[in-house]
Amino acid sequence: MNKRPYNYVVGAGGIGTGRFFELEGNHTLGRSESRLAKFTEYRDYCKLHIILHYAAVFLQGEIPVYAIGRVGADEEGKALKKEMEKAGINVLYVNEDINYPTMYSICCQYPDGEGFNVTANNSACQAVGVNDINRFFNEEGAEGHGLIIAAPEVPLETRIHLLRKGKEKHCFNAAAVPSSETRSFTEQGGIALTDLIALNIEEAHAFTSPDKEEDAADEQIIEDCGKYLQSINPEIAVLITQGARGASIRSRERFHKRGAMDVRVVNTAGAGDCFLGTVAAAMVKGVDLLPSDSGDKNSSAMDIGIAASGKKVTCKDTIDFSMSIKSLENFAREQGVFFPEEHQKFWRLA
Repeated sequence: MNKRPYNYVVGAGGIGTGRFFELEGNHTLGRSESRLAKFTEYRDYCKLHIILHYAAVFLQGEIPVYAIGRVGADEEGKALKKEMEKAGINVLYVNEDINYPTMYSICCQYPDGEGFNVTANNSACQAVGVNDINRFFNEEGAEGHGLIIAAPEVPLETRIHLLRKGKEKHCFNAAAVPSSETRSFTEQGGIALTDLIALNIEEAHAFTSPDKEEDAADEQIIEDCGKYLQSINPEIAVLITQGARGASIRSRERFHKRGAMDVRVVNTAGAGDCFLGTVAAAMVKGVDLLPSDSGDKNSSAMDIGIAASGKKVTCKDTIDFSMSIKSLENFAREQGVFFPEEHQKFWRLA
């Protein structure tokens, strides 16, 4: 087996569960509006679980994938840990908290597949602290280089500490930042600590226009966000998803954009997290973030992420449990997407 550039993947972030409501009508839910919605059997999961699920599924045990977090000492928490273990995620550092319940969220979905979440802020996830991070690095992460993922739904202070520890250990730091935390993330030095930041278009807008007063086009938001983040950290790679319009990445002076796959959208929730988890797995296997200089199509980690998120949106749950190396290969071929010969080995164990 070829030597991998990383010895482990570790992430801290939200671990929880929830349910879906299918809203009637595509118009945005008003502040004082009441609207009927269908209560579904769709399964909702929190961000760290989603991201690490895909990283573990695609890495297939080549290197360990660790989760740092907390669930309640309840049936929901125990069930989530079992699901994570089944996917190949090491849950040794997911504590069962006796003081708080497992995080729960409600996802509301519009008929066009887009939607929003309401997530409890008084769950076990809010108790994840710097000691949880330190325990991992004292016991597992003392040696070797890791790929770090700082995901929302645990305290920002904890995620900043994770990124600092990552820098101390010469790890590659990836972070996702919700719109509500862009200012605090910047003020606490998060941008300077991050090597790859993964945002959706709304989050990108929040970094440059936190008050959302300007109605800028997506292309302008992407350009402004990239320039702003790189003015603070010239080495940061900025990955921005645009839903049905695809995704783009800016790294130093290079820029790469790919359109989304033309598929029947069932549920977009979790697609961005699938994208990030897949990109992380591709990087671990040695795939570059951006296409090679040869100009080969679909030759970057981002292109593989586009394929995975394209498959994910055809699934009703926020985690596509049918996802595997083989199923993604088959899906991509059905969509007419073929990866370069040198990356065919990526989809199999070396």
